[in-house]
Amino acid sequence: MFEQSEMFPEIIPPDVVRFWKAALTLYELSRSKTKLTMQEVVDRMKIEEPTLPASVETIRRWRRETYPDLIDWPIKRGQLPPWCTRPEILAKLFDAAPVPLQSCDTLHLQTIEGVPMEMKLGEDGVYRITRWGGGLASMLAAGYALFLSLDGMDGHIDHVVHWCRVLAGILEVAQHL
Repeated sequence: MFEQSEMFPEIIPPDVVRFWKAALTLYELSRSKTKLTMQEVVDRMKIEEPTLPASVETIRRWRRETYPDLIDWPIKRGQLPPWCTRPEILAKLFDAAPVPLQSCDTLHLQTIEGVPMEMKLGEDGVYRITRWGGGLASMLAAGYALFLSLDGMDGHIDHVVHWCRVLAGILEVAQHL
């Protein structure tokens, strides 16, 4: 029911997202419910993702040790996750320390479309793409851009590449000989 959104930013651990989605879904499904039990939340977590661990003791351990600032209990109707009401909690999750990169470092990144790419920091401090798995669509786009660039080299974008015109002219002259 709840997708990854502003309510559940990517830096929130997946276990905490599962817990809060289960609790909020229970309140949404039950109009008369005023207070949840931990077992109800566990049961809902098992329904939504049965392959992942869920038990009352697991949630208690998360609250005590692993995620004490992110899991509140008891959860009341209309209550939002703690990071929605107290933004300083999100600030704790970010690692604000900059990471100095060396020229030999390779960054393994992924584009919004899910395409993997590698970048290296050059000696001059400029990032360069060393590998990009762009696929067929990006190759077609690159080919079209290359064609437009070659087309404009003679000063006219008329969808005829200048050297093709020259080659056709040579062939025409050769036929008349």
